[in-house]
Amino acid sequence: MDAAGSRFTRLTVAEAAESKPTAAIYGTATEMALLMYMRIPAGSLRIEGDADLLQQLQDWG
Repeated sequence: MDAAGSRFTRLTVAEAAESKPTAAIYGTATEMALLMYMRIPAGSLRIEGDADLLQQLQDWG
């Protein structure tokens, strides 16, 4: 992510099967929205992987 925004690439089924996420956040849709609007702390949800990516996403948004 940078000033130009974020990007995504659609993976083929084979590529998706071989790739691993760098981070995962587990919560309800409501918790995710509250998290992204910084209404609840990140520590209130289960985060696996690179937690710094969440901070980068929040800073960008």
